[in-house]
Parts: sequence; C-alpha cells; structure tokens
Amino acid sequence: MPRAIGCTAVRLRELPRLLDPLEAFESLRGDPYPWLLDSATRCAGGVAGRDRYSFAGADPYLVLRAFSRRIELEGRRAVRPGIGLGREVVRGDPFDALQALLPPASELEIQTLPGDSPPALLPFVGGAVGYLGYELGEFVEPVASSGRNDLELPDLCLLFVDRLLAFDHLEGRAFALGLGFAQSAAEAGQRAELALAELQEGVEEGVGKGLEKGLERGVEKRGASRSRAGRAAPAALLALDSGNEALASRRRLLATEPPASCSGHFSAGSYARAVEDIREEIAAGNVYQANLTQRLELALEDAGARQGDAWSHYRVLRELSPAPFAAYLELPEVAILSSSPERFIALDAERGVESRPIKGTRPRGGSGAQDAELAAELEHSEKDRAENLMIVDLVRNDLGRVCETGSIAVPELMTIEAYASVFQMVSTVTGRLREEHHAVDLLRATFPPGSMTGAPKIAAMGIIDRLEPVRRGIYSGAIGYFDLRGGLDLSVVIRTLLLKKGRAYLHAGGAVVADSDPAAEYRESLDKARALIAALGAPAIEDRRRRRAPRGAPSPDPG
Repeated sequence: MPRAIGCTAVRLRELPRLLDPLEAFESLRGDPYPWLLDSATRCAGGVAGRDRYSFAGADPYLVLRAFSRRIELEGRRAVRPGIGLGREVVRGDPFDALQALLPPASELEIQTLPGDSPPALLPFVGGAVGYLGYELGEFVEPVASSGRNDLELPDLCLLFVDRLLAFDHLEGRAFALGLGFAQSAAEAGQRAELALAELQEGVEEGVGKGLEKGLERGVEKRGASRSRAGRAAPAALLALDSGNEALASRRRLLATEPPASCSGHFSAGSYARAVEDIREEIAAGNVYQANLTQRLELALEDAGARQGDAWSHYRVLRELSPAPFAAYLELPEVAILSSSPERFIALDAERGVESRPIKGTRPRGGSGAQDAELAAELEHSEKDRAENLMIVDLVRNDLGRVCETGSIAVPELMTIEAYASVFQMVSTVTGRLREEHHAVDLLRATFPPGSMTGAPKIAAMGIIDRLEPVRRGIYSGAIGYFDLRGGLDLSVVIRTLLLKKGRAYLHAGGAVVADSDPAAEYRESLDKARALIAALGAPAIEDRRRRRAPRGAPSPDPG
C-alpha cells in the first residue's frame, strides 16, 4: 500500500450559481458510491461553525474495506501513482491501512482557477470519506466482540475521492474541487484540472436534466392530485397541513410507534432485565455507566416504504429530523441514512481538537409549555448531569493521550439542544494535538466514541458485548471525512437507518447509571427511534408540497 506520490494538486472553481446540496447531489447519484455529508440544520449564521459546510461526491478512485484484519482494496480508477486497478486483499490493522493510504500533504498545491475569488479555508478538499464501525474498537482497546455478525457488513468502508463539491452555507457559495497526483507539480496540476472539468461537466448536465424532470413530475403530480379529488386524506397528513406545521410534525413524530411487524433482540422486559444487570455491575464497582442499545428491524414494505428508494427516505428523514452531522452513503452492500446530532471528533488545520459528547435525553413536548417543562427537567436532572459529566471526564482522559498538556478545556458544559423529537444535553471538550501525532493517532486514542460505551470505557465495552446479542456494526461508530492535509471531522453514528436487501435496521439506546429506571430507559430508546421509523412510513413530503404549489410553478425542493 504505497503512499509515494511526489506532488498533489487541488483545483477549485466556484459554481456559477449556488446549488442546494440536495439538488447537486441528485446529479451525482448516477455514478457509483454517491455520498453526502449534509449539514442539514444550517442557518444563516451557522452554529459555531458546526453546520457551515456540506460536501458531496461519487465515483471514488479507491475503496478500502476491512473485515477485522482482512483488508480489501478496490482500485477503481488509475489516477494515483502506486494504486492500480483491480482488487487486492491483505491482512493487517485497519487503522494502519488507513494511515498508509491517505494521500500525504507534502508538496501540496491548492489553487483557485483564474477569475474566481478564493473561498475561506475549506476544511475538506479531498482525501477519504466513509464510516468506521464500532467493532474496530478491538484494535484500540483490549476487548473482544462476540455478537452475531448477521448483517456481514465491513467493519470499515472508506472512499478515497479526487472530485467533490463543497458548500459554504455561511458565505452562500458552492465549489467544485478536483485533485491530481503525479511526480511533478505541473503534471499534478493538469490532472487536477481534468478531474475538476469532468466533475463540473457532470454536475451541470445532471442538474439540467433534474430541472427538466422536476417540471415534468410537477405536471404529473398536479394531474394525479386532481384525479384523487374527493378522496379522504390520511389523518396524519391533515394534521401536518393544519395549524402550526412544525408543532404538528413534532406531534406526529411523538405519536410514532414501531409497526407490529418490527422485531428486535430485546422486548421491553428483557431490556429492563439488561438494565438491572448493568445496575448490579455498577453496585459491584465494576463500572460507573454503560450504554445499552437494541437493534430493531423491519421489512420496508411493512412500514409502507418504497423499496429501492433509499434517497427518498433520506430526504424525508432530513425534513423530519434535521441534524448538523447528517449523512447519506449509498454503497453496494448497504445504504446509510444518518441524522446524527453528535460530533465525535474533529481536527482542524491549527491542530485544534473538538469533541461534543451527548448524554442526557428528554422527549420533545406536544406544546410550547410542555417543551419548556421537559427542557428544564433535563437541564436540572441530577441523573442526566452525572451521566454527562462522566462522559466528559472520559473524553478528557482520551484526549489527554495525544493532546498537549494543559490544552484540554471544557468551554461548554451540559447545554441543552433541541432536535425534532428529543432534547439533548451536550458538552464540548477541546484540546490541541501534539506535534508528533496525526489524525489516525487521535482516532486511535478516542475510538469508539465514549458516549456510546460508558465509563470506564474498557469495562463498559465488556458489559455491552456480554448483553447485546448482535454486533453494533456501523451504529456507535463514526461517519465523516479525513482531509489530505491532516484534518478530520467525524460524527457519532446515532439516529441512523441502514437499508439492506429490502429491510431496514436501526439501533437505539441510552446510558444506564445507578439510579436508572428500566422502563424509562426502554422508553428513551424508542423516543430516539421515532424519527427514523416515521421517515420510512411517512408520505413523501415533497409530494405534499407539490400539491400546494401554484399551477405552472416548478415543484419546490424540500431542502
């Protein structure tokens, strides 16, 4: 797995009109391996930089998969010296493989093409995008995974990209980027310009076709609406279309329950017994807190969902439950639809590190008064504050392995954030990575996310392995990017749907501490799953909006 390249060049071009990330992504979905890192909660001023950027791409030149120590390399396009076409299988440590394959930042040239004004420093200009599954924790902690691997998904799947789109929501700008790899700077620059031209041409052609199809669909939908005149509208749709739509949508989410055909590896009773088991471990002094989760699964047709239409379900999910670290990855083996609100770990150009662990949950209320009451209840809950503080201490300890002495700080402690169906208690832990360490060292020091294990981490992971019958897989791991200049930004994989062979899989759970109530813990897990289940069974939101559009108007985009 050679890294020797010589020179790497990046070329940027501002797109002539600001594209919505969803609209632009539609133009890429005809290519293999489409991916979207989607800051779906963005607002005009951003949220402390956490939802400023979105990124999209497809057709990676290399795919890295790992099944424990079995590492598979799929060379798809010969664009980088030392990495050819075809499939190669080796054995080793997946983290070592990732480090060896990341393009080095030495001899890097980033250039905006003539006529374009340079953007602010984009945190991601190319490198690798994908997920790391929870069971990779075996490579960083002395633990074993004995849960059934019935989904047979890779422990790691990373796409190495040389073409991508970047969206700066704060400045209202969008950019196409192309990378080139060669032994000389001149040749690398030429290859980068070629990659950029191919991407821009594909996007412009795809967006043009998408607009034409959108107009056609608008005519068809208006005709279909007229033909259905007089039919009774579903009660849920009437509720969403009346009064305060945001409040009605929230009430609908809060009323969502798993369909009768939904199966899981825990019943309410067995989940409660597992909670009691953890409480006994806590009483014995073996652990302070452990995160217990359950996996639910159902056939898409049983949820009223359209099979083979993962992208439509993602669009509904992001409308029902927007999140700052949302993501969509369409892989041959699985489609991943994530609405994660939690940043696992980020590393910036100045070697600054940030983690934002979430611990502490309440459901949203069905009215403004109930909302305020529940938010205040979470804010002042001794149990939830204790949970949060334990994980903050765990994260501080993890960062202390690789960060400069004295650099670790907690600028935000136990703040309350509102999401579609729940309130969350969130803290921020920061530090500065020591000069001798790099992004993969930081990943090893902190993986898997402490908010998904408990404290102490190793002891909690052992309890999780004993109690949970199936592997967590992608859930509880991380999704995001590794930038070729050395940075990274990864979310914690929560609030995430996996669609595979006509079935939907989702995990949910929560932290168990000494005074946890077993029934309440089970209800909390369902609260976190409501938006995911609703996204499968909800009527297409874009269809509803098209019916509202004036005649002759193009159908509005739900993004």
